[in-house]
Amino acid sequence: MDQLKVIDGDELNYVAEAIRQTRRALDGRVPLIGFAGAPFTLASYAIEGGGSRNYLNTKQMMYSDPTAWHRLMDKFARVLTGYLRRQIKAGAQAIQLFHSWVGVCLPATMSNM
Repeated sequence: MDQLKVIDGDELNYVAEAIRQTRRALDGRVPLIGFAGAPFTLASYAIEGGGSRNYLNTKQMMYSDPTAWHRLMDKFARVLTGYLRRQIKAGAQAIQLFHSWVGVCLPATMSNM
């Protein structure tokens, strides 16, 4: 976990530049929406190595090592906060946070563990 670097956003300057260029090209005709994956969704891709049918590895980490899980969520949340703020500063007029896989934590899906 300690090897995971919390970036400050400079590594993603190209995203901000793309947003600025897109805003100019849109010339006010339509709003520009920025987006990012939410911490659970990003963590599940990282832990599973991609999409999964049941996210067993993610659930196993979440419940068997809550300390590591919370550290991972904290790192993702801090990076995403900076990333979304950078998008807003660059001109995104709305932000969408995709929490695509958090539904696997519903009680009905926990029996797959």
